[in-house]
Amino acid sequence: MILDCFAAFPSSELEKGFCHGDLHGGNVHFSKDDAAMVFDFDGCGVGWRAYDLSVWRWSARLREKEKICWEPFLSGYQSERSLSEIDLKAIPLFIGIRHFFLLGIHTSNGQDWGFGWMNDKYFDKAIEFLKAWEEEHLLAK
Repeated sequence: MILDCFAAFPSSELEKGFCHGDLHGGNVHFSKDDAAMVFDFDGCGVGWRAYDLSVWRWSARLREKEKICWEPFLSGYQSERSLSEIDLKAIPLFIGIRHFFLLGIHTSNGQDWGFGWMNDKYFDKAIEFLKAWEEEHLLAK
């Protein structure tokens, strides 16, 4: 369903620009005076800005902080750079895609990171996340 929705999406209309590529809370630290310090730029490059923002929302949801983190983050972002309606509509699609990407990263690096933690519980939780996201954002449309 997620990939079908994205295939039908007018991706050529999305804004492209310099992106971090992995912009989540684990890659941002705050100094004592609350200055944000972003690091881990190994995924940076030109890409869809909506994808970059979706990673933040995806991460907040995984940490069960989406309700308190997403709107302030989006508001702060848009105070510096406005987003088109098409970019805002793409964010939920990219969140599902990001979750599949994470599963691919984990499974393809199992030979280095180990496979023991990728058990039924790991995959059940991933599928549960995707089903809930699909129901909330894609099936309701």
